[in-house]
Amino acid sequence: MKEFTPDHIRNLALIGHGGVGKTSTAEAALFSAGSTTRLGRVEEGNTLSDYHPDEIERQISINASLLFCEWKSYKINILDTPGYTDFTGEVKASLRVADTAVVLLKAVEGAEVGTEIVWKYTTEYGNAAVFVVNKLDQENADFDRTLQQAREMISHDIIPVQFPLRAGLGFDSIVDVVRMKLLKFQPGGNGRYTETEIPEEAREKAQGMRQGLLELIAETDENLLNKYLEQGGLSDDELRQGLRNGIRSRKLFP
Repeated sequence: MKEFTPDHIRNLALIGHGGVGKTSTAEAALFSAGSTTRLGRVEEGNTLSDYHPDEIERQISINASLLFCEWKSYKINILDTPGYTDFTGEVKASLRVADTAVVLLKAVEGAEVGTEIVWKYTTEYGNAAVFVVNKLDQENADFDRTLQQAREMISHDIIPVQFPLRAGLGFDSIVDVVRMKLLKFQPGGNGRYTETEIPEEAREKAQGMRQGLLELIAETDENLLNKYLEQGGLSDDELRQGLRNGIRSRKLFP
């Protein structure tokens, strides 16, 4: 069995309101990383984390489940947690041992009561946190509305690092604000994509978000702030490192 040193291990807890898609996200991560050869589905009762008969019957997570995969020489431990408040103890127990909380939001319903509850837990345990807007391929999905709700409920400092080119039915492309590229994903859920230039219709929005991200990251680190003021910007490597450090220290989302 391959051994990983502590600096090459990451512990993630998937948290959020019930039905936000945490189990499906875990399945997609393992499938994309090559840990599984088929993409399990909650509706078919064949996911790796929802293995208990009650979970399969009700199509909800009841227990926290530990999964793992390997990605770019790192071992990623994934804790798939229940979303319903009846099982909130499983969420708190998972966050106690997790480095980072991945807070999922629904692209249609947006930030919900369960979102606010689990966010308070991350504050209690001091977890680093990132937000993922899920179910962008559903009818009436609205990324911008969901983002605004999260800012109002959680922190006005939330700045996207990616956003969909077009949400809703037929969704298949996202704009990466850090790389300043368009990522178009292939059908099948295998995580493969092609990288092209951002189309004109989304370029101004991407540039505005990148500028906001640069300013927010610069404010979290004195050295980066000095470079930003002196040079009028940051390199891509400095932006990525500042983003990682800001998330881990919770300076980006206090």
